[in-house]
Amino acid sequence: MYPTLHPRPVPEGSTDVPPLADRHGRRFPYLRLSITPACNFRCRYCLPHGYHAEAGAAGPLTLDEIARLLRGFAELGMQKLRITGGEPGVRRDLVEVLRTAAAAPGLKKLAMTTNGTLLSRRLHAWMDAGLNAINVSVDSLDRAAFARITGQGFHAGTAENSEKQCN
Repeated sequence: MYPTLHPRPVPEGSTDVPPLADRHGRRFPYLRLSITPACNFRCRYCLPHGYHAEAGAAGPLTLDEIARLLRGFAELGMQKLRITGGEPGVRRDLVEVLRTAAAAPGLKKLAMTTNGTLLSRRLHAWMDAGLNAINVSVDSLDRAAFARITGQGFHAGTAENSEKQCN
């Protein structure tokens, strides 16, 4: 089992908030934040039947909740944030989420994991909002295998979008 993480004790009279660290003093300046369970793929390893919100279940974090969480983690020394989902690109207020995240004190790297289908239409807006790193999940370079894994025929779009943005 993994050890529970606890902030280091604050010395008497100090106003500094210590970073998150494990019992060996290793700091954790990295946060991975899932902002939506929704996705435009139907991957067999994740959501083979698509995302369906459960009646009465809480929805994704609101922009205010995200801002509050990021302020708290910034106080604990967060320097890198990776936005994930589902597919973050399907969230309608993603640009606002990225702007909010980019404004977090001490944040040096704002990254996002995506399936790449929306890159050609939205990457510049995401970068303007503060995104400075991205990784694209590509499940296979074989079209048939890609369709089998993701439940979608977006292989060409994902590959082309990734190639265009790298050139």
